[in-house]
Amino acid sequence: MNTLSPQSIKAHLGTQTIGKEIHVFGELDSTNSKAYRMATEGADEGEVIVADRQLRGRGRLGRQWLSPPGVNLYVSIILRPPIAARNAPLITLMGAVATAKATKGISGLQPRIKWPNDLLINNKKIAGLLNEVKCREDKVEFVVLGIGINVNMTLASVPEQIRSIATSLREELGYDISRVESLKALLQELEAEYRAFLAGESERLLRQWEEFSQMVGKLVEMRSFHEVIRGRVRGIDSDGSLLLSSSDGSERRVIAGDISQLGELS
Repeated sequence: MNTLSPQSIKAHLGTQTIGKEIHVFGELDSTNSKAYRMATEGADEGEVIVADRQLRGRGRLGRQWLSPPGVNLYVSIILRPPIAARNAPLITLMGAVATAKATKGISGLQPRIKWPNDLLINNKKIAGLLNEVKCREDKVEFVVLGIGINVNMTLASVPEQIRSIATSLREELGYDISRVESLKALLQELEAEYRAFLAGESERLLRQWEEFSQMVGKLVEMRSFHEVIRGRVRGIDSDGSLLLSSSDGSERRVIAGDISQLGELS
């Protein structure tokens, strides 16, 4: 089943917060932009915005997210967590863990989280997250958590320049996967991880993230704010920053950047 509708997604979904309202559009500029506008106008926590196609899908740092119709998942979730603004990056980590769990559950494949917000299978991108936050003073007013998953996209249908770095569940498995069941699995995992996060289980979240990242102890190169940093990954800090140990023994906290594992394509 690949036709997305509120009825098909809600059937046997079983969540209480995530997916309380589901809005499905044939075409949007981007699900995050639509969700942000709706959140500003008072949309409730847990409302989900889905598009069959995005005209201006966005990734991190303003990059384009390829969004062909009828094959992938493009979804944004409105959250209103009662947290301080400094803890908002943890929502991205939570979303990445939930997406990794859902992807593994529906496919049997083992995704790896690439800090801060990409999922890889066999060192190729299969999913990405874009977390957009509105704060009032030092408190989060709402978070829009955008997630794109390449489900049934074929590499033959994408520009040649990204074929070596992108993949989909279909490309990895050799057959189509239900987008409806994939989205249900994603929303169910998000519900579970969000509840745990609100219950104060941040330490559990960080450990799960590290398990899926498989980068602790690896030597990496980080390009951050026009600076190139090399170091060994020590783990993730309580605010979502990446912890690196340099060759001179010093430790760096990196809050944003592009990371690559030295000696491996990532």
